[in-house]
Amino acid sequence: MADIYEWELIDFAENKAIIKARYNSIKTIDQFPAANQWQYLLPIIDAYFEPSSTIFAILRKNSEDIFIMPISLFTVRKFAFSWQETGFPFHNHINLIKLPAEIHNNQRVLLDLISKVRQKFGNSWARFSIRNIEYDGTDYEYCGNLSYFDTQSDKNISDIISNKHNKNLIRIGKRINTEFGEIKLTINSPSLEESLEDFIELESKSWKGLNGVAINSSETLKNTYIKISENFTSNKMIIVKIESQQNILSTALCFKLEDTLYIHKISHNKHYPEYSPGSILILKLLEHCIESVDIEKLNLVTSPAWAKRWHPQYSDIQNVVKYNDNVAGSFLKLTIFYWRKYKPLIKSLLRIR
Repeated sequence: MADIYEWELIDFAENKAIIKARYNSIKTIDQFPAANQWQYLLPIIDAYFEPSSTIFAILRKNSEDIFIMPISLFTVRKFAFSWQETGFPFHNHINLIKLPAEIHNNQRVLLDLISKVRQKFGNSWARFSIRNIEYDGTDYEYCGNLSYFDTQSDKNISDIISNKHNKNLIRIGKRINTEFGEIKLTINSPSLEESLEDFIELESKSWKGLNGVAINSSETLKNTYIKISENFTSNKMIIVKIESQQNILSTALCFKLEDTLYIHKISHNKHYPEYSPGSILILKLLEHCIESVDIEKLNLVTSPAWAKRWHPQYSDIQNVVKYNDNVAGSFLKLTIFYWRKYKPLIKSLLRIR
């Protein structure tokens, strides 16, 4: 007998408690990254999206909830004009999500969702999108990759990084021990709340603070992360610090979900660049993950340039993009087609000027 799939849509504004309960009822919810969890999503939606234009779509398989995600109607401004878009809320801090196999393996399930969204929000939107999906397949639009490390307990650090790189970091670590005192890795010490404050302060003094992209650069964003930390338990949201005699050399904001530790953000002390504090942090995190029987993967969420020298493994990141069959959708699709076609030429002409 074939499985029966159906979508149920719930308005966000009046049903937050129900939405949380439905999330919590899904047995496999911890298989998904932080940006798939209500603890992370609700503060972002409250701060940056219109609650009355947001719904939550619940996928049911044979009458059982198996997946839930938000769908918002919002305005996108680009190419000197704007358009209405619907889909998973798109925000700089929603940088990695997953979809269940039931969506990947059955195109009809996704098309049924779009049909339901059209009934809910009308037909004036130009595009439906779900972005930054970790998925190794060919069904969607490829947009990059992420780096990760296999840290199963049968691994040694030499199985993950080169001996040369490891020896160099050990040498730097010994130098730090000699000059500043023994390095130690702490987790949510003395508490998640205080550790988040330490992370935000250190990040604000880095290049991110100078460029206005640190958490502390926006009161709204800072309050959003505080609410996220209040929603998560301290065994799921983790602030890792590398300290030496109470000096914080580097720190990472992480989420531990099922068997994966996700590094969401990293910051290091600008006063110690010659000691490679960020690299020491990654090394200590790898060692911690190997020693932890319940962590089998360290996921960097993105694929930063510095990760290449660590020789990580990679997964694809893809976007679901469906243009609406109306004038706005057709115009947007044509605009983006020609933009991508002539983008290299435009950039080369701008460089010549």
